[in-house]
Amino acid sequence: MPVLTYCIDALNLPVVKIKDLGVCWNDCFRKLFGYKRFESVKEVQYFCGKLSFDLIYELQRWKFLSASHKLSDRFSCLYYLQSHTVSELKLKFGDTDSIGRMKQLVHVYFGHLFE
Repeated sequence: MPVLTYCIDALNLPVVKIKDLGVCWNDCFRKLFGYKRFESVKEVQYFCGKLSFDLIYELQRWKFLSASHKLSDRFSCLYYLQSHTVSELKLKFGDTDSIGRMKQLVHVYFGHLFE
């Protein structure tokens, strides 16, 4: 996972690339638990306390972009350019600036996918 997510929070990846990286992440679980390629590993990830890759990516982006307003003025344009992304993430998961709460909200969102 560290290799897949190194500096990923600073990248605005297209959906296709996020899905490709998600396949790599899912294949790790398939190999560990003996799943076939056509079987979903989302529930295994959930019960192992791990998020799906798309949610990992969104959480990383949310943390990075929420913290970017604390950077110097040279980077303030980054915050303004990406502020709509932060708003979208807050609408999806909930409104918070606490990194711990962000993780909690994303995990709760993931858990609701199985209800």
